[in-house]
Amino acid sequence: MSKSFKDKPESIENEMNSLRAHGLEPKIIEHKDYPNRVVFECKIPIEILGNNTGEAIELEIVFPDNFPHFRPHVFGKNLKLPRHQNPISKDLCLSPRETLHWDIQSIGSYLQNQLPKVLTEGLETDPAIIAAIPNEQAEPVSEYYSICQTLIFTSGKPVIMNETVPDPSSKLQIVDSGKIKVETKLNPITVELGENSTEPLVFNIYEWLNSKAEIIESDFQSYFPANKKKTLTWYQLSKFPDELYGENFILDFLKIIQRDNALPLQTLQLQTKDFYLLQSFCIIFPEEHTAGDRGWGRMQFTVGQPKKKPKSSPHLKTLFGSKIQALSKPEYFNRIPQVRNFQEKTVGLLGIGAIGAPIAIELAKNGIKVLKILDYDRLEAQNSVRWPLGMDYIGNTKVDALNKFLSLNYPFTKVSTFQHKIGDLSYKKDENELLADFFNECDVIIDATVENGVNHLISNRCRNLNIPYILAEGRRGGWGGLVARILPGQTQGCWTCLQNKLYNEAEEELITKPPDDHNGDMQQAGCGDITFTGTHFDLFNISFAVVKILANLFSDDENFAWDVAVLKTVSGEDNKAILPEWKTHSLAVSKHCPYEDDLHS
Repeated sequence: MSKSFKDKPESIENEMNSLRAHGLEPKIIEHKDYPNRVVFECKIPIEILGNNTGEAIELEIVFPDNFPHFRPHVFGKNLKLPRHQNPISKDLCLSPRETLHWDIQSIGSYLQNQLPKVLTEGLETDPAIIAAIPNEQAEPVSEYYSICQTLIFTSGKPVIMNETVPDPSSKLQIVDSGKIKVETKLNPITVELGENSTEPLVFNIYEWLNSKAEIIESDFQSYFPANKKKTLTWYQLSKFPDELYGENFILDFLKIIQRDNALPLQTLQLQTKDFYLLQSFCIIFPEEHTAGDRGWGRMQFTVGQPKKKPKSSPHLKTLFGSKIQALSKPEYFNRIPQVRNFQEKTVGLLGIGAIGAPIAIELAKNGIKVLKILDYDRLEAQNSVRWPLGMDYIGNTKVDALNKFLSLNYPFTKVSTFQHKIGDLSYKKDENELLADFFNECDVIIDATVENGVNHLISNRCRNLNIPYILAEGRRGGWGGLVARILPGQTQGCWTCLQNKLYNEAEEELITKPPDDHNGDMQQAGCGDITFTGTHFDLFNISFAVVKILANLFSDDENFAWDVAVLKTVSGEDNKAILPEWKTHSLAVSKHCPYEDDLHS
C-alpha cells in the first residue's frame, strides 16, 4: 500500500526546507480539524513573498494524504481579504480549484508563485479592474456561507430579482421584505440533517408575496406533491450580513428587522429525526455573478435545536445556511445552450422500450416543451435489465412510469401519455382519432416501435402531414441498429424505399444492413412473446443518436447531409466487439417502391 504524506518524514522535511529557503520558520502542529494530516504553522514577515499587508501573515498549511499529487490548503488566519479568501475558514484561493491548475511543486515554490498575486488581487474592489483580470472568476458570497448540504431549498426567480442591484454599501439595511410559501416533499420527521444523513430535506418555494400579501410573479412554482406547507419571510438587503455571522446572528438580525420596520420572522415549527427546526428565512442580497459584475443572490437561513443537547450547552442552536437552487429557465438550462430551441418544440414518441425510453428521458432532460409518448406495455421484472427506470416501477404501464419520473425530475417538460397498441382490435374507439390527437401540434415524430406495420403506417402519415419522421431500430445481440430521418421536401425516399435499399438484392445502391445476431432470439419462461438479447449500453447508442439528430434538426444551422445512419458494435467474421461505428447514407427513391409519385412528389 502506498504511504500517505504523513508517513514520509524525508518528504516532510523537504517541504519545511522549501519554506526555510524563503526565510520562514515552519513548525508542525496538531490541529483539531485535521487530526490525521500534516499541518505546518509559520509567519510571513512584511515584504517577504509579497506580503504587503503591513503585518506578519499567520499561515496554516494543511497537506493532503496524496501530496504532491494534490495541492496543500493554505489558511491566512489573520487575513481578511475581500476576494480570494474564504471568509469563514480563511482558506486562501491561491489557484483555481481544478487540479489541472496544480503543478507538482514544493510548498515554498507554490507560495512564491501564487501568494503575491493573491495578496494584490485579493484586495481589489473596483469592478472594472476585477473584470479585466485574465481568467478571473466570480466569487459569490453565498458559496462560502451555504455550508449545509442536507437542508435544500429550490425556487423560481421572482421579478424582484430583476431589479437593478444598488451600488456597494457599507451599511446593512433591509430595503424590502415579504413572505414565501414553502413545501417539502418528504415528511421531515423521517429525515436526519446531521453528519449521518443520506437523504436531504428539500423545500421548494412555490409562492412569493410582497409586504402587502400580493403575489409576486415568479417563473416557476411546484414540481412535487407537497407533504408539509409553511409560510416564511424573505428580506432584501443592501449587502450580505457577513458582519453579523456568528453565535448571535439571529439576535443581531432581529434587531435589524426591528430597526428597519421589516416584516417579523415566521416560525417554522417542524422537526426532523435529530433537530427541532424553529425558524427559517430567506435573504436576497447583491453578490458577484461574473467577475466584476453583480446581481441578486439568495440564501435561506434556518435555526435548529439539536434533540440531543450537550449538557454543557443545553440551549445550543445550530444555524443552517442553504443556497437556494435556481429553477428559473435561464439558470436551469444555461449549461446546454446547444439545445435552447428544444424549449419551444413538441415531439411525439411511439414505443418507449429499451430504445424509446432513454430517448424520452434525454428529451425531457434537455428541456423539450411537450413530449407525447405512446406505448401499450407494462414493465416486468425481466425488462428492467435494459429499461432505464428499473424495478421500482414493476407493474406500471411504461407510459405512466415515465410520466411520473419525468414530471417529478424534469418539470419544464409537459408529458402527455397515450396508452395504446396500434392495430389492436380491443380499442373501442376510432384509432385514427387517437392518432390525430397524438400527431396534433407535433414538430417531429419518433418511431421506436420496431414494428414494420407501425413504421409503414406512421411514416406515410408523417409524409402526408409534412411532419419530419425519425426511425430508430436495434438489432439482435445489440450488434447494431439504424436511425433514419425522412424530412418533408428534403428526403427523396420513404420508409418503403428504405426497406428496399436494405433488403432487396435487386435494388441499386443498397444501404449497408446493420449486423444482426441470428442466434439472438429468446423467449422468457412464462412469456408468450419472443424477444431478443442485447445490452442497454449497446442500444443506448441508437437512443442518443436520435436525440443528436433532433438537436441538429431543431438548431439554427441544420447541417446533417445524410438520411440514414447504420450502427455496428461488432466487426469481422467472428463478430468481435468494437467501439460503436456509424456509417451514413442518403435515402434515394427506390425503383421498386409501390408509391411512385404518390409519396415522392
